[in-house]
Amino acid sequence: MRKILQSIVVPLLLFFSVPLMVSAQEKNITGTVLSDDDGTPMVGVTVTNTTTNKRVQTNSAGYYAIEGQKGEKLTFTFVGYALQTATIVDNRLVIFVLFQAIKTSAT
Repeated sequence: MRKILQSIVVPLLLFFSVPLMVSAQEKNITGTVLSDDDGTPMVGVTVTNTTTNKRVQTNSAGYYAIEGQKGEKLTFTFVGYALQTATIVDNRLVIFVLFQAIKTSAT
C-alpha cells in the first residue's frame, strides 16, 4: 500500500511543483547597445539589473545577455554618456538602447 501511495503522490507533487519553479526563474534578456552618433555598436557598456544588481558588459558587437524578469529595470552606463534606463516588458524581448552623449561646456 505504501509503494502504491508513493507511486501516485510523488509524481503528482512533481507535476504541480515544476510549473511553479519554472515560472519563478529569470529569463535571459538580450540586446545590442548602439551609439546615437552613428549607430555603431558600443563596446564595454555596463548593463545592470537594478532588482538583482547583476551586471554585464557589452561585447565587441555591442551585444549583452543578462538575467531578468518582466517589470524589472535595466540601467545602461558608459563614461561620457547619459545613464539610460529600460523596463523589461517581455521575458524574451531583445532591447535596443541608443545612448545620447552628455554635453558639457568648457569654462
